[in-house]
Amino acid sequence: MNYVLLCLYGLIAGVLAKTLIPGKDEGGLISTTVLGIIGSISGGYLYTLMGYEVQKGISLSGLTPAVSGAAILLILWKFITYLKSK
Repeated sequence: MNYVLLCLYGLIAGVLAKTLIPGKDEGGLISTTVLGIIGSISGGYLYTLMGYEVQKGISLSGLTPAVSGAAILLILWKFITYLKSK
């Protein structure tokens, strides 16, 4: 896995995941970026564990695991903050 490329995907994936998942978020640009990078790395890792090969270079098939990982992390983050507020 190319971690520099996954971090670049993470910047894009954080913004895309935030637009895909509705609702008000407390985080700003920095938290979105960090969430996207962590989601991108974890999504790329999970895709390789499932047997898929993450494309080298910038491509739509490389952005797919990044956005899905960031969206999953965003949903988990919203769930955790919801439980904390109750």
